[in-house]
Amino acid sequence: MSRKNAVKIKTLVAESSGYHFKSATDESSYVIASKHGLCQKADYCAPYNEGDPDCCKSCDIKLELASVTFLKRGKVNLTPSRVYSFPNNDIAIVQVEHH
Repeated sequence: MSRKNAVKIKTLVAESSGYHFKSATDESSYVIASKHGLCQKADYCAPYNEGDPDCCKSCDIKLELASVTFLKRGKVNLTPSRVYSFPNNDIAIVQVEHH
C-alpha cells in the first residue's frame, strides 16, 4: 500500500482516512474506508461512543455522501458518487470521481 493513495475523509462530525484505488477493468476509482468513518451520526451513536467494538458491523444506517469530503495528497478532491456498504462488516467502498 502506498501513502500516495491515502485519502483524508471529512464528515460534518469527524475525520478519518481511507485508501484510493482504481479499477483494473475500467476507468472507475474507489475509496475503501470504515463505515463509522463515513457515518454522519457517529457523534450521536450511543453504542459507538460507548466503545461497542462491533456496533458498526451490524448497523444498517444509509450512509449519506452529500456532506463527505475526500482529499488526496496534493489537495486533489475526489467526489463521492456511490457507496457500497457490507452487512456484518465495518467497511464501505465508495465510488469516486476526480476533480
